[in-house]
Amino acid sequence: MKRILSILITAVLALSCLMASADAEPLTRNEMNAWREQLLKDSLEDGRYTAEDAGAGQYNLAFDWYTLKADTQRLSSATRILGVTYDLVPEEDAVTPADIRGLRPGDPVEELLAAWPNENESLAGTREEAVLYQTGSLPGQASSGVLKRNGQRAESVVYSLYQMTTNGVSLSKVTYTLTGGFIDTIEISFDGEMLTLADAQDELAAILDVQAATEFSAFLSNGESMEAEVFNLDDLSFSGIDFMTVTPDDLTALLGDEYAEEWAEDGDKRIRVMEWHALTAVFTYDAQEQLIGIDNLSMNEDLLTGPRDLTVGDTLDVVLNRFRYEVTDPDGIHTWLYGTADSGEYGVMDSPYPGQAEVHYVLTAEGQRVEMILDVQEGALRTITLQKE
Repeated sequence: MKRILSILITAVLALSCLMASADAEPLTRNEMNAWREQLLKDSLEDGRYTAEDAGAGQYNLAFDWYTLKADTQRLSSATRILGVTYDLVPEEDAVTPADIRGLRPGDPVEELLAAWPNENESLAGTREEAVLYQTGSLPGQASSGVLKRNGQRAESVVYSLYQMTTNGVSLSKVTYTLTGGFIDTIEISFDGEMLTLADAQDELAAILDVQAATEFSAFLSNGESMEAEVFNLDDLSFSGIDFMTVTPDDLTALLGDEYAEEWAEDGDKRIRVMEWHALTAVFTYDAQEQLIGIDNLSMNEDLLTGPRDLTVGDTLDVVLNRFRYEVTDPDGIHTWLYGTADSGEYGVMDSPYPGQAEVHYVLTAEGQRVEMILDVQEGALRTITLQKE
């Protein structure tokens, strides 16, 4: 199996090793106006479009690689462009128009972050958001960059511009939607919605609250799997859970008391299976129903993050780049990632079919063999399982 290329790290939020361009500036009204004028000029020179009535006195003018939102059905020098959307990945070797910062659909997310300011290299914030920058204040002009995410997966980046006018606060945006670490669509609104000063100040205050949050950060990686750490004891603490010592009360406090439960006998022990929407845990008790400990914990939803912030839905490439991968030749369906079975500390992948794999990482902790099993189906991580043996 070929070594995973470091560019595949863009499929997750391992972006903090990427530095923003030294001359990247915040979004300003002057920049948006100048680029709108250039966009109108380029579109007039092209002249090949189809028009569609979008209602409310607005029209969608569809060109080969982008769609304008305009106030006239026929494009002219007097047309006011209200917005533009890029939603087609350029064909190979095709010369296609770029957006306000020279970006196109299909560009990797590290190019996106490098084109704009980023004062938050670790992408600290909440599980849902990270503030890249915020500058200025109201009344006056303010701008911000906010990354929207689902755990370690980036979903969009929104750069906003707030400007005080006689009618309130004008909010314009440049929005990048992301899929698998690459730009999917770009949408720019030049004349955005009008907000009251109070509503705009509330939005900026919420951005500052996220900016102050440090409860969640991007997973750090140097992009070199051979240099990554092997699966180790530190990886057994994640999402507020210490796998080695977790109790039913700990999980109830984290996930709530709405769960399904089953008990079974196993010789002189009792087995308790507790199942939440996002997680299933198996505990062992003695004959007097005194807790012995956790046996097995499995996640099958992306509501929690696993060791090294792995999340259900991550690609196989992401999984392999999080841990040591020393590049060995496959032995049948087995690919040894590091170590050996005899060493008691190893990683191995079984991949009988393309897009399907079961990755095992094993360590010995506190005298017990602990194994993490990552089940990948159709190229995506479906379950994360930790078990003691």
